[in-house]
Amino acid sequence: MAFRGMSGWLAAALCFAGIADAAAAGPVDCAAISRRIAANAPDYRPAPSGKVVGKGRAYFHAAPHASCVRKGFVVAGDPLEVRLVMPGWVQVVFIGKNDGKQYGGWLKQARVELDSVPSLYTGELPADAAAFVKRREECEHFLGEEPYDAARKAYLDKAIRQTCAGGNRRLRELRAKYRNDAPVLYALSGYEDLAE
Repeated sequence: MAFRGMSGWLAAALCFAGIADAAAAGPVDCAAISRRIAANAPDYRPAPSGKVVGKGRAYFHAAPHASCVRKGFVVAGDPLEVRLVMPGWVQVVFIGKNDGKQYGGWLKQARVELDSVPSLYTGELPADAAAFVKRREECEHFLGEEPYDAARKAYLDKAIRQTCAGGNRRLRELRAKYRNDAPVLYALSGYEDLAE
C-alpha cells in the first residue's frame, strides 16, 4: 500500500517496516520502524516550529504507529521543534519547561499546528499544487518589488495581475481537494490569502 503524495523512500520504509498495511498481523517493532525512518529522513535546518493543539494530553510515540505510545506527553500550547512530517504523524522535540531537557517522539498530526511547513514536504507535490506554489512564489516576488518609475510600476501592476489573480480561490480549492493528504496540506498551509 502506498501513500499518495509521500516520497518514495518514506513509503518504502513504511511498507518495509510493516506499518503501511493496517491489516498486517503480529506485534509491531517500534524500534525497527523508528530506525528505518531515521536512516532516510531529511535534516531540516533551521528546524521548523509548531505547538500542541487540542484538549488533554498528547502522548509521544516511539514510532508513527498507534501501538508505539509512550508515557511522556505534552499539552495544548506547548512549543515544539518539528523534525519530520508524514501522513497522520509529526516527529517533534519538546524542551521541558522546568528542567530544560529535550523530550521527543511522534505525535498524531491532529495535535500539532505547524508555524511554517512548506520546507517539510519530503515528496513531490501533485502537479496542480506544484503549479500553485510556483505561481504564488512569482506573485510574492512581484509584490515585493519597488516601482521606482512609471514604466516599472506599469510592468509590476501587470505582472501582479497575471500571477496573483485568483490565487486565494485556488488555494481554498487545493486545500479542500487535499484535505485528507497531510503532506500536501502541510505544504499548502504556509500560504495565506493575499489582497487581490
